[in-house]
Amino acid sequence: MTISANIWSIVLAAGHGTRLRSLTADANGVSVPKQFCSLCGGSTLLRDALRRAAAVTPPLRVCAVVAEQHGPWWSRELADLPSTNIIVQPANRGTANGILLPLLHIARRDPNATIVLLPSDHHVQDECTLTSTLQAATQQIDGARERIILLGISPDEPDPELGYIVPGAADDRGMRTVERFVEKPSAAVAQELIRRGALWNSFILTAAARTLLRLFERKIPDIVAGMRRALQRDRYTARGAAAVAAQYA
Repeated sequence: MTISANIWSIVLAAGHGTRLRSLTADANGVSVPKQFCSLCGGSTLLRDALRRAAAVTPPLRVCAVVAEQHGPWWSRELADLPSTNIIVQPANRGTANGILLPLLHIARRDPNATIVLLPSDHHVQDECTLTSTLQAATQQIDGARERIILLGISPDEPDPELGYIVPGAADDRGMRTVERFVEKPSAAVAQELIRRGALWNSFILTAAARTLLRLFERKIPDIVAGMRRALQRDRYTARGAAAVAAQYA
């Protein structure tokens, strides 16, 4: 399948991995964020996510957002990416800012961009199915630029550590609306959600960059405006300079 030139991937790789900290220490006892670890002794989860991105995105349009303090790990893992595609946060200020910062960078470079958002802490057994699903989702976005398409996963157990999507009605394209989200329910509530057809929330999504930015502007307009001003003062450098550092502080 031909990959559209306007598709950009953002690989989210700035998290601290606090929940698994006790399981991801190196030989010296230093806690390594989980995205820089291997689940089965092969490539790291981040490297797997980068390959996932490259399967649906032109190579020069794969971006990653990372945290400054994780430099010793990501500098090796991201050596193949253009430096302008490595968006460095001066600190971790949550997932919303971790998406907004690279989103603003990409929208400036390509106002017509379609974004594929990929967490870097997933282990996927069937990459072919995920790739074909993402390709189909990006094609749907091409035909309906106002949509945000989120991938759900059919649960195989009532896991209370995950987020759930409660689906609504089906539309004319065979997709379901989202009725609501339920984050980390009890095992009993998770069992009931699954009985009602709920899915695990993969947090893998695709949308036009403009659509995502409008959502940010509606929900957190002051943060968006401040981030834009900071990036303008720093001349949109990928490695956060003084104004971005001040905004994050």
